[in-house]
Amino acid sequence: MRLSCPGGIDCTAFVPIFYKCFGANVSKKSMVHMMGIMNPWEADLITLAPYVWTSNCLLSPKRLGTDTYEEIVCEKHTFVGLKAVVTGGTHLEKHSSVATLTTCSQSLKAGQRLIGKHLLSTKLPEGLEPPEMEHNLVRMIFLDMGIRTLVLGSFILSFIPAVVMGGFIFNLLQPLGYFVAVSFAVTFAVPLVVVFVGVIYVRTNQHYFMGYEVGKRASMDEMYWGHYLQGCYLAQWLSLAFVNGSWLCSLLHRCCGAKCALDSTWLSFNIRDHQNLTVESGAVIDRCGYFVGHSHEVGSAAEKATTKLNLKAEPVEDDGSMFFMRKSSVGKNGVIHPYGIILGGGSVKDLASLDCNSHSHIEASITRAEHWSGSPAKKADKSRLCQLRAGTIDC
Repeated sequence: MRLSCPGGIDCTAFVPIFYKCFGANVSKKSMVHMMGIMNPWEADLITLAPYVWTSNCLLSPKRLGTDTYEEIVCEKHTFVGLKAVVTGGTHLEKHSSVATLTTCSQSLKAGQRLIGKHLLSTKLPEGLEPPEMEHNLVRMIFLDMGIRTLVLGSFILSFIPAVVMGGFIFNLLQPLGYFVAVSFAVTFAVPLVVVFVGVIYVRTNQHYFMGYEVGKRASMDEMYWGHYLQGCYLAQWLSLAFVNGSWLCSLLHRCCGAKCALDSTWLSFNIRDHQNLTVESGAVIDRCGYFVGHSHEVGSAAEKATTKLNLKAEPVEDDGSMFFMRKSSVGKNGVIHPYGIILGGGSVKDLASLDCNSHSHIEASITRAEHWSGSPAKKADKSRLCQLRAGTIDC
């Protein structure tokens, strides 16, 4: 579904209506703005109540290890994180949450959080319900569609320099032969695509939609960030393919606002919030790794500090979910392996690495010269490279 309408309605208030057209019981007040979280032929088995918040996750009604399909129900104020999977027969009660990179095949009671295999209990807010947000669906749709038109229109306009230059070079050299004219036209046009689409377009969206403030952001800022996300996704989809893995890619990310060494290696297309990113010499962000400067978190403790997450039995207070912009970094010779995730506020210290499909929920920083693996990530005896050399794991 994401590929059927790239950049069109993704991250807008129109997404719940789109899912309802396939039979899903989705509230118009739900904060479900990501395309691709469910298959259209399974949508009638999914119920999402008001103020449910989902990231780029998967809701799959099929029960694990079986061929049966059962309903998924998410009650008010539930949270499903990035790359989380919720399977059939799961009932998420009010204020429960499924963390990043977590597979949930069990029902959660009110206030419970599932982080990897850790099940935590939280203290529900006073009065059981936080104040409800003002939500005018028609106004939000018109606002979203107006901004999205601006985002997509400026995306198209950013190609004009490349098209004009390519056409000029082609017409100039066409008497020398078609192949020569096309070769030189492409040679001059591609760098202009990288500069105007990959740098100027991204930097403009970042400046006007997000700004440079660090810390807790308002709900409207999160809405603007969704439009920035789509613009950045489209721009990187086209521009990074020409420079990924080279020093030119490091230069591109530096021009977009990241503080990075030119000998760092960027292979991923999942780079967001450049103004909050720092990458030191020799660092590697491998293919499909997530390296971003934002986070969406649950509970009042998130606003105070996120250096550690309490996994003990005592309950912690939960007063809803919040959107943050925070600094993220990768130290000297640090590595984010494929599909590893560093969210806002996270860091990989010097000579450290984060394994494939891993995310550190407990510690914000991965200790110097250590390899962390899993979700929630914890220290491993050997790095992935050493394990590959020893033949103890496959690629």
